[in-house]
Amino acid sequence: MRSQNIVETIRERLDIVEVIREYIPSLKKAGRNFKALCPFHNEKTPSFTVNPDTQRFYCFGCQENGDVFTFIEKIDGLTFMESVKKLADKAGVQWEGFSMKSMTENDRIRIELKKAMELATVFYSRFLTSSNALKAAQYLKDRNVSQKSVEKFSLGFSPISENMFVNEAVKRGFSKELLIKAGLAYVKENGQITDYFRGRVMFPIKNTLGEVIAFGARTLDDFGPKYLNSPETPLFSKRKTLYGIFEALRDIRKEKKNSFA
Repeated sequence: MRSQNIVETIRERLDIVEVIREYIPSLKKAGRNFKALCPFHNEKTPSFTVNPDTQRFYCFGCQENGDVFTFIEKIDGLTFMESVKKLADKAGVQWEGFSMKSMTENDRIRIELKKAMELATVFYSRFLTSSNALKAAQYLKDRNVSQKSVEKFSLGFSPISENMFVNEAVKRGFSKELLIKAGLAYVKENGQITDYFRGRVMFPIKNTLGEVIAFGARTLDDFGPKYLNSPETPLFSKRKTLYGIFEALRDIRKEKKNSFA
């Protein structure tokens, strides 16, 4: 299936009202349209409307508007390509037909950055169970962090030795420039590229799709600042990202539905 056909098929199969209601359970019928408080700006009087006939949304307060793809892009902080993939899964549309040629350069970079973050998550998780992370394991134990929570939040440990992650990532085909862009490495004053995180308990930060886009980290000694977060990257905005949002989404939506039942 060609990329344009995929987009049109998704539009045909999904109702924008039902998609938006998953994010805004308070969406109510108001004449021919549906109305709720806008999720994109603070307001006390509902000005966010969804038109089931045109399959578009519009906010009379902040003027945000668009179709179902635009809504997912804005609410989840995704690119168009990522929003199409998410909605394709929801609509039961095969994704394989969307070739790399359909992607923008921004899409391609984000995909490679996510692959690097995925590798880092596995790398740090692996080290948490090593003999080099006994202090980290004890730190989590002292704070009553269960093994279930360690697995649920994909906690890990970054080894204190320089370049261990960078060397591992380069062996797997990632460029040092990409690792810097991902916030996993940085350039020292002497020009050497080294690991951004070292000797820290690692807390992956995920987007609403469950993809790791950054890390929060706590040192276990006097090496550097006590807490260190990933820098701003094409994937991660400190202002827009809330730690634990992916794990909490199901309960949040369930609670909202119950409150408006």
